[in-house]
Amino acid sequence: MMVLHWERISEDQPALTYRTQVPGGWLVVVCELVRGQGALQSHTKPVSACFVPDEEHAWSKEAR
Repeated sequence: MMVLHWERISEDQPALTYRTQVPGGWLVVVCELVRGQGALQSHTKPVSACFVPDEEHAWSKEAR
C-alpha cells in the first residue's frame, strides 16, 4: 500500500495548496480553509486536484 506524505506548498488563505509525490509526478490538491466557531472547529475542504507530470520529481518547493 502506498502512503502519501502531503507537503503544504502555499498558504494563500483562504486556499491552501498541498502536493505529494506519486509515480511519474505529483498530485496537487487545493483546499479551502473553513473556519468554525473555535480554533478546533476549523478544517480544510478539498476543492480541486490535478496531476503534474515530473518523472524525476525535480519540482522544488521554492520554484513555484
